[in-house]
Amino acid sequence: MPTTCIVELTEKRLVSAPTNYQGFEYDLDTMICTPTNDRAKKKWEAVKDFFPGLVKERLFLDLGANFGFFCYKAMEHGAAHATAIESNKAYYGAMAPSQDLERHVEWLNTKFPQGTHHLAADVVMCMSLIHHVFPKQTLEHIMDELRGMTHLAAIVEWVDRGDRAVIRKGWADQYPEYNRQNFLDLAENRFKHVFCTGTGHHEEREIYVLGV
Repeated sequence: MPTTCIVELTEKRLVSAPTNYQGFEYDLDTMICTPTNDRAKKKWEAVKDFFPGLVKERLFLDLGANFGFFCYKAMEHGAAHATAIESNKAYYGAMAPSQDLERHVEWLNTKFPQGTHHLAADVVMCMSLIHHVFPKQTLEHIMDELRGMTHLAAIVEWVDRGDRAVIRKGWADQYPEYNRQNFLDLAENRFKHVFCTGTGHHEEREIYVLGV
């Protein structure tokens, strides 16, 4: 959890807290979104070479959107539409009332996968989410749901069992099936292409493109 959940909206800019792990500034006139947090910068660095071409004129959906950094990045690069899925009311509540931003991003307050069965998009983003959904949902079910809603490609951050966020949850030793190789096997059985683009803010977090 970030140290603060603050977002400011002026006539010209949308700014999320720099302390937030997806902190950014979004210029409403130019539609340019700039990361302001080291984690956000590293995530963007891992996807920036292919992301613009992948999302242009396509439907984009972000699972666990936080304050919507990648949705605004998608709109910056010409996405036809962006949908932000966020279950945490601290984030959703800050963003949803911004009605003048609806032309940019649609916000839905629901959980993956319970509330997303009816949703689909060309490109689906799934950053820092799987370890929050597991073990209430099995890896098999998570990957099935992700494949079912993806038309073109999914961009997924795998948070491995050695990551401190997983260790803090305290279930890693109880669920040996939660491991990188199992994730990759499941991905390769459901997607035609599986490619690692780099790491997040440290080596226990890898970002993958899963192509349909």
